[in-house]
Order: sequence, then C-alpha cells, then structure tokens
Amino acid sequence: MNLTIFGQMNGHPFRDFFVSLFTYSLIWGAIVGTALCIACVFIMKHKGYDNLVLWGVLGFFGGLIGLIICLTRPNLKNQSANSQPYGQPYGQPYGQPYGQPYQPPYQPPYQPEMQQQGVRCNSCGMLNPPEALHCIQCGEKLN
Repeated sequence: MNLTIFGQMNGHPFRDFFVSLFTYSLIWGAIVGTALCIACVFIMKHKGYDNLVLWGVLGFFGGLIGLIICLTRPNLKNQSANSQPYGQPYGQPYGQPYGQPYQPPYQPPYQPEMQQQGVRCNSCGMLNPPEALHCIQCGEKLN
C-alpha cells in the first residue's frame, strides 16, 4: 500500500504513510475551511453584518459549528419586521396596520341613562312616578 504524495521518501513505510495522510488532511482541511469561510462571509453579508473578516475566520477555523452560528444569527436588514410575533412591531397594538398612527378602538359617546318618564301633576307641575295615583307634593289626583 503506497499512499505517498512525493514518492518513496526514506524507505520507512509507516512514516511515509503518516506524512502522506497528514499532507492530505492539510490539503482537504484547507479546501473545506476555505469553502466554509466563503459561506459564512456570504451569509453574514446578506444578513447585514459588518466585520466580515471575523465571520470568515469563524467559518474557517470553526468549521460546521461556525457555519451553524452564522445561520442562526438574526437578520439585521429586516429587524423591525421580525421583532414581534405576527409581524407587529413592538409598541404597535395588535391588528393595527403597520406604520399607521395609533387609533383607539371606537367607543360610542357617553349617553346618560334614559330617565323614566313619570306623570306630571296638572296643578303644581311636579314629576311623579308612573305608578302614583296622587301627586307627591300637593296630593292632587293624577290623570
């Protein structure tokens, strides 16, 4: 089994195998790390983040964990639309159209309770309860 990149090195098969394995690992690690670096920079650029070098370093050295961190970071470009459930921004009453000034719900104007109409006395003008037979002020018989 000959896995050497550079041919027969020194005639030590185990050492040659591990040097070749190490070399292949470095090459593939650099390729995968570079791909993850580019992916993290692309993702974070489109999410509206600055300091893309930091995110690229995280992708290169962090590998899949760095990619997962980049994917789970919040999107800064449309932060206001996702700040509250159902797309309502904070402080906006539920059901209120976005960007409209606050309008309190409609309440009908205050109307005092209708007073029961009673029976007016013909002689003194006092308003008596409807069930009264005589005026409560002068005692005159009501119609």
